[in-house]
Amino acid sequence: MAVEKREEQTNPNGESSEDTVAEVQETTDEQNDLKAEVHEASTDRPVQTNEGDDPTADEKEPPEPRTKKDLIPDLEIFKDLDERAVQTPEGHGTIKDLVLYLIETATTPLEKARILFRWVATHIQYDVVSYVTGGPKEVTPEGVFRKRMSVCQGYADLYKDMCSLAEVECVTISGRSKGAGYRVGDKFGPGSDHAWNAVEIDGRWYLLDCTWAAGNTDLQKGTFTFEYNEHYFFTDPEVFVTDHHPMDNQWQLLEEPVSLEVFENQARFETSFFKLGLLPKFLSHTMSLVCTQNGEATISIYIPEPMSFMYHLYPAEGGHAQDENVLHEIVDNMALFKVAPAQKGQFLLEIYGKLGTANGQYNQICSYLVDCNGSTTDHVPFPRLQTFTWGPGPWLIDGFISDVSHPRAIVTLPEGEAKIELNSVKPLQYLCNIKEGDRKCDNYAFSQVNGQTASIFVRAPRTGQFILTIWAKEENDQTYRKSVYYLLRCTKCKTTISPYPQTFGNWTTGCRLYEPLDGRLLANRRVHFRVVHPNAVEVVVIATEWHKLARNADGSWEGDADTGEQDNDVLLTEISGYSLAMGCSCSKSRKVGVVGERRPIRVISNEDSTGLMVQNNDRADAIKVEKRTLAPRKKKDLIPDVKVFKDLDERAVQTAKTPLEKARILFRWVTSHIQYDVVSYVTGGPEEVGPEGVFRKRMSVCQGYADLYKNMCRLAEVNCVTISGRSKGGSYRVGDKFGPGSDHAWNAVEIDGRWYLLDCTWAAGNTDLQKRTFEFKYNEHYFFTDPEVFITDHHPMDNQWQLLKEPVSLDIFENQVRFETSFFKLGLLPKFLSHTMSPVCTQNGEATISIKIPEPMAFMCHFYPSDGGYAQNENVLHEIVDNVAMFKVAPAQKGRFMLQIFGKLGTATGQQNQICSYIIDSAGPMTGYLPFPRLKTSTWGPGPWLLDRFISDISHPKAIITLDEGDTKLTFTATRLLHYKCDIKEDIIDENMYRIWDSHAFFEVDCQTVSVYARAPKMGQFILTIWAKEETDQKYSKCINYLLKSDKCKAHVSPYPKTFNNWTNGCRLYEPLDGRLAANRRVHFRVVYPNAVEVVVIATGKWHKLARNADGSWEGDADTGEQGNILKVSAKMPGDTQYWTVLQYEVMA
Repeated sequence: MAVEKREEQTNPNGESSEDTVAEVQETTDEQNDLKAEVHEASTDRPVQTNEGDDPTADEKEPPEPRTKKDLIPDLEIFKDLDERAVQTPEGHGTIKDLVLYLIETATTPLEKARILFRWVATHIQYDVVSYVTGGPKEVTPEGVFRKRMSVCQGYADLYKDMCSLAEVECVTISGRSKGAGYRVGDKFGPGSDHAWNAVEIDGRWYLLDCTWAAGNTDLQKGTFTFEYNEHYFFTDPEVFVTDHHPMDNQWQLLEEPVSLEVFENQARFETSFFKLGLLPKFLSHTMSLVCTQNGEATISIYIPEPMSFMYHLYPAEGGHAQDENVLHEIVDNMALFKVAPAQKGQFLLEIYGKLGTANGQYNQICSYLVDCNGSTTDHVPFPRLQTFTWGPGPWLIDGFISDVSHPRAIVTLPEGEAKIELNSVKPLQYLCNIKEGDRKCDNYAFSQVNGQTASIFVRAPRTGQFILTIWAKEENDQTYRKSVYYLLRCTKCKTTISPYPQTFGNWTTGCRLYEPLDGRLLANRRVHFRVVHPNAVEVVVIATEWHKLARNADGSWEGDADTGEQDNDVLLTEISGYSLAMGCSCSKSRKVGVVGERRPIRVISNEDSTGLMVQNNDRADAIKVEKRTLAPRKKKDLIPDVKVFKDLDERAVQTAKTPLEKARILFRWVTSHIQYDVVSYVTGGPEEVGPEGVFRKRMSVCQGYADLYKNMCRLAEVNCVTISGRSKGGSYRVGDKFGPGSDHAWNAVEIDGRWYLLDCTWAAGNTDLQKRTFEFKYNEHYFFTDPEVFITDHHPMDNQWQLLKEPVSLDIFENQVRFETSFFKLGLLPKFLSHTMSPVCTQNGEATISIKIPEPMAFMCHFYPSDGGYAQNENVLHEIVDNVAMFKVAPAQKGRFMLQIFGKLGTATGQQNQICSYIIDSAGPMTGYLPFPRLKTSTWGPGPWLLDRFISDISHPKAIITLDEGDTKLTFTATRLLHYKCDIKEDIIDENMYRIWDSHAFFEVDCQTVSVYARAPKMGQFILTIWAKEETDQKYSKCINYLLKSDKCKAHVSPYPKTFNNWTNGCRLYEPLDGRLAANRRVHFRVVYPNAVEVVVIATGKWHKLARNADGSWEGDADTGEQGNILKVSAKMPGDTQYWTVLQYEVMA
């Protein structure tokens, strides 16, 4: 009888421990998934096998298996097969009929094994009722097929029977398993309790379990739910042995088999453990029983990528969770679980995990039995958290902070206080507090931020354990969403402990308190204050009187103040002056800190302030560029990720607090609500451009967009100007010259003393002038575009508004290449181009334009006369060499031509967008001009394969190969084993057809080194195409194309011998290389064909056996016979009774 797999425990609410303390259901005998049958010897029914199928009787030892990832790099190759298996129609009367239907599209043993596995795992349900009641179970293949229900033995035997019909080698294996009835530490009886399978693919065995892959059972309800589990198809042996132990150890498929004793004592691993990319070797403890020392034990897991964990600790004999006796933290990519049980005994520790640190569902990954010999005499449980993770580990993993003074969760306070420093990767705002259990200890934590370094000062109010919580948020965030927790342990502290002074929301970056650090001051004392608050023009201490502090040379404010009577509140207040550029109408005063126990009674108002008040009465349209004192920052520096605007883009202006936020939300409103007035533009009719009119009509042209945006910015107190100039808009053609006036309008806004450029009109959408329609389609490119990019299609009338150190002249602007926004979206810049100016003139009939590409990209192009006409793409050859995309242009006649280049990221199929365009001036073609052959793809040469790392090295990286003697050999190294084919064809342009020259290309593969031989059938230009595919692919989907140029060749050119599909890896032909042999000659043959047991040459019905040499090659002579004969080289493989043709020759006169 079988032991079925239990359901892995998950957080039942599907919530992260960041939101709630997850309650995971206790594992019981009533709630399990398919590891469900109790340990029972399977002697009630022996495994039924045919002769040679019994694994224990198999005389040949299974060879070492490949990993699943090696055999199946991507499960997408099974997509069509899996769909066919899952959607198989009913009505197949026999197993054979079903198998024939399933394997109709499966051509390899791997594909057959897969589709049969998916059918069994999605159509045979577990017989829960028979299992629970102990009733008879149908386990014969025919019975299981008919009933569509069984237990593990029936699953395994049906799968084996189906494989036999599909001619796939398969065995059924019996053994012990860690199913749902299994508990960590259980011992196994002498018999088996489960059955599974192994199949042979290319001489290697692979393990699988149809039963555990099929779904989940609820034994209490007596129900089964299909839920496919990919983990149990071709599971790697070292993983499979963690929960499957065969009766015959050779079927572990391991060089060093795991003993039953080790298997029994190993930790319990769930499938989610391996799905997270974890392996047993990443654990500090691989055995299930962990003993405490001095009342504690620490289990660690190495995590190769960011992960989150939770846990539950139960008494082994059952009872409520005791999670307060576990402290979990992440330190240096190690997840640590410190277990400190409250009493002596054995405890079950269940660990749950998930990828990443964001909210999400946790799945159980492993479990341990913790044996505690007794707790320490002073045992104190860890404080409870709303999350399961202590310490700064998640922040470090996420890159939220780059360094921390205290990487461990427990901080010991020797004298009752400590200082923790955190370095963030970007400026952050912090809050912090200390709690003792559920009791908040106000003001016992104090923060100071200097740039990107935060200092957190903590004090323990008394001896004991405390939770320090540090919250952080970015400046634009509404709430503090991120937090870390430290466990403060204080064994001794000062007799009298004062909290720190209370801080408020304006105690921000750059603020620093030197003294006094104690928040409780003695009455009737004169106290010295020293504080730093950036940008303050005056700082006062307010008690019963106002005490102005003096400003020091280092920027700090210093002075004395009287505390007054007991219970007085002492207020430390700064008054900030705002500069003219910030556009504020008055000064403001704000509380910086409060010393004392009560809230302040006195209200601070502007009338109380003695600080400097600066009124800004300047209108935005009066701002001159001369006021710009700072060069503009890059958009990427100001806005590292536009996702920061996601909520802002969807909400009202009231949510915008900073000038940047206001500028953004107004830009998004204009670009999503004002449509372009195409009709007025085309017809020359009146256009509404006044801000009020545009707002009311919701329609305008560029001037209306720009003036409305400027007006809205003025109302929002954001400095903005409208700029007029020339632009390379929709009607512009490369080479056009501009008139004396402007044809476009856009804006610039000032943020923190720097100006940024934007264009509401071009960001709003697309126009079709022919159809006179407009479509909203937001374009992020035109918000705060970097000046050196903006100048490529916007040239202001006033050169200062280029915002460049060296302005671009109108002459250069007119002659620059035309760049589309897609050019910059691909991460390209003008400096990556060989030619930034247009036109480009040919030399000797050709011109080559190149683009440096920082990452893999694909390109296409269109080439046509500039005055109109059909495309002449056969006059452009595009290739990629050493991360440079090159376009060789060779016009067929004298004249001016337009070259449009399109591109996209990556090399896979997908839409390409125009990125730039050139004018090509041709003085005429060179002598002997020939157009390039036409391709179905746009790219010549091996560049895409090199970019994709499909190959790592190649003898001919350039697309054009000149054949000096009419033939050539090229070699390349593949990054993995592939199947190849190649051919040569000639493009006969006049007849609009290709001629295939059979067998004029020939290949040999030695492991991952590929040699391709090519011969030109005559003088001229030819296309050499090399196709490749993975072993499991149905068709050759990848190809590269070379242009072969042959100016001379031999008088009589013979093709190579014809090859067949079984001319594969390791095959090699020494002689004869010519595929046409002379009649009535004795010819010497020498060939290598791996694993062959016999190789023969068959001619005119005569068989000529070749002799095997010591180097593995086969060699011998054969008579060619009469003209017209066909000679075949055939090989016989082990276990075969027939010969397979691998090479074919023709006999000529």
